[in-house]
Amino acid sequence: MSTFKNTLTLPRRPVAMACAAVAIAGSMAAFAPALYAATAAGVQIRNTATVTYEDAAGNPYSAVSNEAVVTVAQVFTATLGTDNDKTASAGQTVYLPYVLTNAGNGPDVFDLSASNGITGGDDLDSSAITLYRDTNGSGEPDAGEPVVSQLNLAAGEIANLVVGVEVPVTATSGQTIGVTLDATAQNGTGAAVAVTDLSAGAGRDTQDGTNESLITVTSDAVLVTTKSSIHDQANNQITYTVSVINNGSRAARDVVLFDGLPAGTSLVSSSVSGILASNGDTVNTLSTLDDTSVGVDLNADGDLSDSDEASLGLDLNNDGDQSDSGIQGVYAIDSELPPLTSVSLTITVSYDPALFGGGSTILNQGHVSGDTDGDAGNAPDSLVSSNITADVVGSRFSVALSDTGANNASGVNDGGDDDTVINDDQFVDIGSAGGQVMFALDVTNTGNQADAFTFNAAAGNFPAGTIFSFFDESGLVLLTDSGSLGAGESRRITVKATLPSDAVAPATEYEAIVTASSANDPAASPASDPVTLSLGDIAASSADIHAATNGTLQANEDALGAAPYAAVNTLEAEAGDVLTLPVYIDNESGVADSFVLRAGSDWDGAVLGALAPGWTVQFFESDGAGAPTGSAITSSPVIPANSTDFELIAVINVPSGVAQAVGDATYDNDADDTPDTLDSNIDGDGDYPIFFQIESNNTGASDIMLDAVDVDPARDVQLVTPGSNQLEPGGRVDYGHTLSNNGNVPETVELSYSNAQADFSSTLTIDTNGDGVADTEVGGLALNSTITVRQADGINVTVLVTDSDNDGLREFELSSGVELPLLVTVFAPTTAAPGTIDTFTLTATNTDINPVAPDASVSDVTTVINGQVRLSKTVAIDTECDGIADTAFAPIQTTSVAPGECAIWQVVAENQGSADALNVKIADAVTSFSTYQPESMEYCLSAGCSLSDMSDTSGDDNGTLTGNNITFFVGADADAATDTGGTLVPGQQATARFSVQVD
Repeated sequence: MSTFKNTLTLPRRPVAMACAAVAIAGSMAAFAPALYAATAAGVQIRNTATVTYEDAAGNPYSAVSNEAVVTVAQVFTATLGTDNDKTASAGQTVYLPYVLTNAGNGPDVFDLSASNGITGGDDLDSSAITLYRDTNGSGEPDAGEPVVSQLNLAAGEIANLVVGVEVPVTATSGQTIGVTLDATAQNGTGAAVAVTDLSAGAGRDTQDGTNESLITVTSDAVLVTTKSSIHDQANNQITYTVSVINNGSRAARDVVLFDGLPAGTSLVSSSVSGILASNGDTVNTLSTLDDTSVGVDLNADGDLSDSDEASLGLDLNNDGDQSDSGIQGVYAIDSELPPLTSVSLTITVSYDPALFGGGSTILNQGHVSGDTDGDAGNAPDSLVSSNITADVVGSRFSVALSDTGANNASGVNDGGDDDTVINDDQFVDIGSAGGQVMFALDVTNTGNQADAFTFNAAAGNFPAGTIFSFFDESGLVLLTDSGSLGAGESRRITVKATLPSDAVAPATEYEAIVTASSANDPAASPASDPVTLSLGDIAASSADIHAATNGTLQANEDALGAAPYAAVNTLEAEAGDVLTLPVYIDNESGVADSFVLRAGSDWDGAVLGALAPGWTVQFFESDGAGAPTGSAITSSPVIPANSTDFELIAVINVPSGVAQAVGDATYDNDADDTPDTLDSNIDGDGDYPIFFQIESNNTGASDIMLDAVDVDPARDVQLVTPGSNQLEPGGRVDYGHTLSNNGNVPETVELSYSNAQADFSSTLTIDTNGDGVADTEVGGLALNSTITVRQADGINVTVLVTDSDNDGLREFELSSGVELPLLVTVFAPTTAAPGTIDTFTLTATNTDINPVAPDASVSDVTTVINGQVRLSKTVAIDTECDGIADTAFAPIQTTSVAPGECAIWQVVAENQGSADALNVKIADAVTSFSTYQPESMEYCLSAGCSLSDMSDTSGDDNGTLTGNNITFFVGADADAATDTGGTLVPGQQATARFSVQVD
């Protein structure tokens, strides 16, 4: 459950507007965002008020009310789409789109079904009805989109639905099929609650929870077009036939068949056939396809103004866009197409295979428009498009795999061809046992179409256990194949041979065979080409990290030794320091290598653990003078083979938080679950371990050493915050304080306190169970017990209570960073004279007698006055937002308030003193997640009074609204126009209210 303070006021959209917006969204197939976001269920809306006043001498005072809280309830509401009416011919499948929206402020489960029948009846049933979730919002079910009967939607989530309805082949013109979509919400209870129907008047049945749609079988012409192609690859020609059949019961007139030439093709002369001019039809062998050129409304939009693909809304040349103009193609007009009659248009196009390349696909789609309803003007009123044909240009598959013939000159094991000859043999002179040997190869697509190539390695006489893997040229991206290569395109790859750790030098060269094979060649034996990988030698590999420039090959300087280990260097630091430390690497292998750099605070002999909390270590290259340079690195540069003392700089960031940088550290250095004290500099306190590890990127060779950081003690105990308040004779006042150990050394402090006025008394209490409420007087705590204390970060810690000197005063052992919340209550005697001032002093005395051991104290000043005003804050629910409370007022309202409902905030001010309180004003505010209800302020003076309405206009009565801030001018003679509060006499009360609507 989230908790929010009065820090933000969100704009509110009325529910009616939200529903209207969702209704509009119902026509948007892929609309996803929620249009109305109510405040989330479970949010707590909190409110406090403040009173200010003066005494007769003009001294100002203030007091804050308790906090009143109301919790937002979950609202279950949802909307369904609108009724959908369509026409269709017999045997057709009709798709009806709907939109289901969870308009509530929490998740809900929806039960869905679609069935035959609607209010008012119909003529026949569908032969099959299927309900889909249209995940891509296309308005039709696509492959993979699920059939659904139940959906779980988050607050504000929208689901597109499609109902597929099969029209019986026996249906006749004018018959109707009624289909009802039912949607109910489980409403958080499992009980069915109808979803709101957004149809006008809730649709045919005037009921929520349903959409009723009607499909009417038409007697008009129904044009259905198809496209076929015959590919003559020997002559690089494709013959297309566009066919159209009238599946309706009425003749279609002036049926236009048109077909654009695919991009990159040309029409073969005299190839147009299918419609004869002798029948009174129109045939055109070649033309620019647009309305103005052919004088025909090609796309049946009712005008002759469409002059390009964009205005026609068609991709005539099938190049994947609608941005072209002047597209060439063929069109023909059949003057009359009777029912169940078909006509066709056939053309042949040619193409240049060199222009397309092997494997290219040539796409083509035909289109048909015409007059299907037989109106007097015979105007085109229907446009249908055929399926798309795809014809692939003939392919030739071939590949060349080659060595590079070039040494990369960046050192050994760089993938270079160390024999520097292109001879189908990539030769690397030396590798390292347990490491990776890299071989660079070039793969070229020598076929005539884009292709990808797979790779296979035959290990030959390489050491048993060698693993071959294939990467891109950088050696970083693992390949499953070469990726697509165009005809003639080449790409360099890297083959990594990971040698077993026990690999030894060969008696003769190690040789393996790598083969590249076409991934697209359908032949039983795909096109392929081999190349040889050769390795001349294997060197044993090792590495060393050490703290000084004393590197010697094959020697292990600064060896870690046995647990619990000793540090090579111990650095002195304070919390927040940044330390630099040079470290040196010896590459004791026969190949150039780089090393992963790691730092941690424990080592179990196999795994390096994480650094101590809050500590960080970064590695940098050295500037040669012992300082870091460049950006931080996680891997060393390539270090030459058989070289020593490669310098890097480790930068250690000591945490500034004292709890993470203590002066006497214990840490489980060897990860055996037993804390260790590392004190290599023998100064009597524990140090933080910093293990440095290197690991070869190629061979796996590694080494580790240990340094330490000794954090200097920084001792700091604080008591905050001093308080100041007023009280009546015989009254009490509370002060909250926090005792903190802000140092990095554990401290034990003894608490004592006293009042300056002998007749004043006080108590000091503390929370003992971590619930944030002071529950036990400090002097009553059991000795050698622990209390649970909640910290500012919400985490509880335990504190030991002792009394080592047996003086009856409780002592508290505070580890670094611990905060101890305390509550002081000061009591004034009934005989205290007005104006009396008492100073309460709380002292934390360190039990350590060392002069540097820190103590702390804090003082609270309490003044006795005759007038004191106290505030109490409560809240009630107003479900109808009519200004009438529907629940009792309470500080913590147990009845939840739903978005759109109202909360009434009430504050009561009472003068509990014996003198008049002057210039009394109450300050309140409209909280987050709510909106002020206009003209809702009310106010009255005296106990049990009848509240009077206040206007929102400033200065004309006791209530004033300024933005989200509300001020009540309280008491007799109050004058809002001059910003002056009134007088509240002893025992007198004033009550103020205002209302907010929950967003």
